[in-house]
Amino acid sequence: MLQRLPFQVEVIQTDNGAEFRSAFHWPVLDKGIAHTYQAGTPRLNGKVEGSHRIDAEEFYQLLDGVIIDDAEVFNDKLRE
Repeated sequence: MLQRLPFQVEVIQTDNGAEFRSAFHWPVLDKGIAHTYQAGTPRLNGKVEGSHRIDAEEFYQLLDGVIIDDAEVFNDKLRE
């Protein structure tokens, strides 16, 4: 994916989620990209957390627990 971007990635900022620990962190550093952690509290990241809440309330609840792993189907549902 990095090769497809029209710019060089210098830093990736993530929250402290388990998915961004060593299995993600070290390969990123090996590519010469800095990896920083952001405080993941709603108080410090209110706009993003608010957006996630709205997404959950307005879209994801409409899926009734169905997992969609096809991007076209997901985008069609999102447009609906």
